[in-house]
Amino acid sequence: MKYGYARVSTIGQKLDVQLAALKKVGCIKIFQEKISGRSRARPEFKKLMNTLKAGDTLIVTKMDRLARSGLDFHNILQELTQLEVAFECTEQPMLNVNSNVKMGAIEKAVISIIATIAEMEAGIIVERTKEGREYAKKAGVKFGRKPKLNKAQIKLLMTWYQEGKTQKEMSYLLGIHRNTVRNAIKRIENSQI
Repeated sequence: MKYGYARVSTIGQKLDVQLAALKKVGCIKIFQEKISGRSRARPEFKKLMNTLKAGDTLIVTKMDRLARSGLDFHNILQELTQLEVAFECTEQPMLNVNSNVKMGAIEKAVISIIATIAEMEAGIIVERTKEGREYAKKAGVKFGRKPKLNKAQIKLLMTWYQEGKTQKEMSYLLGIHRNTVRNAIKRIENSQI
């Protein structure tokens, strides 16, 4: 039986392309999750590994969907080999491993080189992202959630607070949730605004 594994690193990313590719090659069940490949705690991946039996095939679209380090990739391939499970990678077929054939030195070397390149690629992405964030911060870009209240609303809250209006009244007048008013007042009291 063919089983697929699809993974993206963040909640905002989509699995659509991977799922379509895995369905196209005939996966009967696709395990999917949104979690970093560096994470050792991947619940769907664990379920998949517990489901696989001798003669099955594990299919991914790219090696880095399965593992982000060469060591992890080798360990997973070793485990698949021991289970007599074949491995296929739709976009990197040179990584395919037949469950009936033992890998030779050349196959192991090729897989090792590709795994190392994928690990290096992941490291470069992290470095570029970090550099980009630092540059953006220096340029004045603010990260994080947009404030719920603008400066004018905060000034009104401060005035109303000093006048003794209730949080319920302030919430109604600004058309915002009472918790937002409460949190803003706490910050006013702590002189954070």
